[in-house]
Amino acid sequence: MKTIIILCLTCCSITCFSQKHDHPESNKWLIDSSLYLSDSTAVSNLVFSGDKAEIAFLDENGNVSSELSVPGRVLGLSKWKGNVVAFYADQWDTWKVIKNVHALLIDVKTRTIRQDQPLFTNPGKYFIICQVRNDDQGNFGCFLIRTTFLERADNSNRPKVHGLINGTSALTAMYLSDDFHPVSRSLTTALIRTVFFGSYVNRKGELAILSYWNNQIVAEKFGTDGQLQKKATVSFTSPDPWGTDENLWARGAFRPGSDNIMAFSVYMGVFVVDFGSERAWALETPAANDKDYNDRINRDPEAKKTHYFKYAGSFKPDCLFFNGDTLIYSKEIQYWQTETNNTTRWMGAGTMVTVYDGKFQWLHNFYLDRYFEAFLDGGYRWSYKVQNGKLLAYGNAVTKPAHYENICYIADLHTFTLGQKTMDWGDVSHQNCSEPSSVLWFRDNLLKNPSMGLGFFGHHIESCLVKIAFP
Repeated sequence: MKTIIILCLTCCSITCFSQKHDHPESNKWLIDSSLYLSDSTAVSNLVFSGDKAEIAFLDENGNVSSELSVPGRVLGLSKWKGNVVAFYADQWDTWKVIKNVHALLIDVKTRTIRQDQPLFTNPGKYFIICQVRNDDQGNFGCFLIRTTFLERADNSNRPKVHGLINGTSALTAMYLSDDFHPVSRSLTTALIRTVFFGSYVNRKGELAILSYWNNQIVAEKFGTDGQLQKKATVSFTSPDPWGTDENLWARGAFRPGSDNIMAFSVYMGVFVVDFGSERAWALETPAANDKDYNDRINRDPEAKKTHYFKYAGSFKPDCLFFNGDTLIYSKEIQYWQTETNNTTRWMGAGTMVTVYDGKFQWLHNFYLDRYFEAFLDGGYRWSYKVQNGKLLAYGNAVTKPAHYENICYIADLHTFTLGQKTMDWGDVSHQNCSEPSSVLWFRDNLLKNPSMGLGFFGHHIESCLVKIAFP
């Protein structure tokens, strides 16, 4: 194993923040996804070893209550009329075709299951891809079902599998009536027989679909009646026309409070759609291994202060979201290598966060410098929160061989200054880290869910909850 470079942080101030912890209780689950109910409570999907899942309520102190058993694999969570809906499939194995999907209505006050509603039955033999689509506040928009061309998963031929699974033969949007019954809408879309890129909803429940064909990204917006409302296109040359690369899958969102304006990223490009005027345009579209683009980054005075931006051609999409009218987009240098013993080492390096104003004019690039590696595909990327005009980016870093720390960058969105703090790790091993996507940001503290055993992101699950004060 190569000697790991010790992380040097010269571009910003370094402060250590700690908080005393009791030894955390061990749990036989990991948090897969969460939904905020308030600034101090959340509901989470817990995954276990084997065919088992639960929905649980958590508070900011790490107290877990009302662990409700779910009779299938949870596909997503939504807020609906003051309660929570957990969507689940009857097929636990992700490599097998889903036949039935259900919606589980959970009463937030009593923390009990009120109803188990059948939502959709797959009429054919092909894989269906299900997406729970919520608005920016976590409220249910629609449940999207995309019928693919894949009949049987073959793990030995991933490019072929991805090509078939990204193709679409039918698209169905499921809504919920006021009495919690399914309402089905079949969508007539340009996506049929093209490559799927992504889907998003606004606060009205209107659905945007992104697809790719003939060197164009097609953006379509549908009403809750299933009718096409608006359409826009933008030029884009895909490095992978059949969508076998997961980095082509779009990250995107509607601007809060807007029914027509959304932004999305595909590969290393960032785009804006205004469905009102049926226009779409690119904010940036660098190609992979674009020497001029890499040179521009390397000439940036702020980038010159960093250590882990030399492989800018390996940028992968990380996150895209709005803070009010401000657009924030991040991309991380990710790469992997195969060791002599045929194990794969996954690595993450510098992350560039780009900020655009309300008119989508470029404002600033922040460079989050760190090094991360693991022998499992997970643990890189970041968890973000905007608070008091500052962007907080929380992630894992390797500081010495087989030793992780948590760091948090603090980017001021007004002065464009950048600071950094090393966060308290908690009374758990530094050899196991938490998945950033599972971190919960409450009013006064964070809650992370690190693995406590050798089953990090694996099948022998053991984890804990660690409370950490804000940076």
